Amino acid sequence: MVKRVLGASLVGAAIVLFLAGCGGRPVIPSASEFVGEWVTSGPNDEIASLTIAGDGTFSYTGMPKGLFCAEGFDHRIWPEDWAEPDTSAGTWRLRHTDSTSLPLALNGNTAGCGATGQFTEIHDNIELTLIFGRLDEGSPQLSFHQRAE
Repeated sequence: MVKRVLGASLVGAAIVLFLAGCGGRPVIPSASEFVGEWVTSGPNDEIASLTIAGDGTFSYTGMPKGLFCAEGFDHRIWPEDWAEPDTSAGTWRLRHTDSTSLPLALNGNTAGCGATGQFTEIHDNIELTLIFGRLDEGSPQLSFHQRAE
């Protein structure tokens, strides 16, 4: 009986670890690893760019309209929001906490919300997922990958 329970527990643990690995593992890269240009794409192959500079500043171009808590911010990204791209700039900081938190904080120069980010390593590549506005169930998210130099 003990062997059966132990065996089932080990199989269950292996499945959980495998499924967790499918989504990547959270990492906190050094600043030199994430400074540069990050890109994401919209529903009609629109490209939005986030440039993170080594001096603690960042800038966005081509972002879907309304992500920066402007008037009418409704916590959703609609396809038509990509047709009216928005820009923003501000400062970033890396919060040194455990790797399961959201270590990147972006504070924009636009009125309202900033964004927080999580770095995830997937197949030797780092992906950056940004969450805009309040950290609740309806907060819009975009996933970026670093543009190759």
